Amino acid sequence: MSSILIEPILKWVALSPSISTLHKLTIHPTENSDAAGHAIDHFLEKVGNGLNDIDLQVFVPGYSPSLAASGLATIRLDVQIFEDTQHLEATLYALTYALSSITSQNLLKISLLLWFNAFDVGPAVPDFLQANPLASVFSRDVFSERAPAIHLGIEKHSDNWTTILDAAVAILPTLFKPWKEQGELTIRLPYGYRNKSKAIPEAGDSGVEDEDIEDLNEDHEDDGSDENDEDNPGDEEEEGSV
Repeated sequence: MSSILIEPILKWVALSPSISTLHKLTIHPTENSDAAGHAIDHFLEKVGNGLNDIDLQVFVPGYSPSLAASGLATIRLDVQIFEDTQHLEATLYALTYALSSITSQNLLKISLLLWFNAFDVGPAVPDFLQANPLASVFSRDVFSERAPAIHLGIEKHSDNWTTILDAAVAILPTLFKPWKEQGELTIRLPYGYRNKSKAIPEAGDSGVEDEDIEDLNEDHEDDGSDENDEDNPGDEEEEGSV
């Protein structure tokens, strides 16, 4: 849906009695919009603990909405990346901001699917970042009592490999490794990445064990599927999609 329509629709839902019965929300804007991002922020603040499932698409570069709804059990974040550096600063900022904004202590699953669109950056892949920006996020009190499962997927829109995708495969698995000390971690990389050039390290070289890594293929399951839907088949829930 056009980002122009997101703000008025969310304002209307926020004033409607149905907001108290809204348990699942999907928002996939067609383009980045600061106004739409602010509208999502305000809506999640108002919805309280009734909303327990959100599926959100964001853009890099672009506005990074908060995930502050206090009742969330499942989060799916689709990140469309159109421009970044070889160190992935913009992508890491978006992920760090999103994860640091979480307030729910009921989280069961966080799915992060990163789509790297066709573009290039400088050819050199950095040895590694000096500091892991995600380490402090993973140690937050909100994750101390119940550690949700994190599923990280790295995908590409083009059949061509680019230096930014090389950097993502080399860097991101290691940055997420600290989560293994708290909860379940699954990393899914583009199909056939192990058969690519020597520029991409093996799973062990990136600091994440092979059993944590899956190859993505064209028939992979949707990471955003709600595994808990079968728990309460009789519950009537409102679903919103924008």
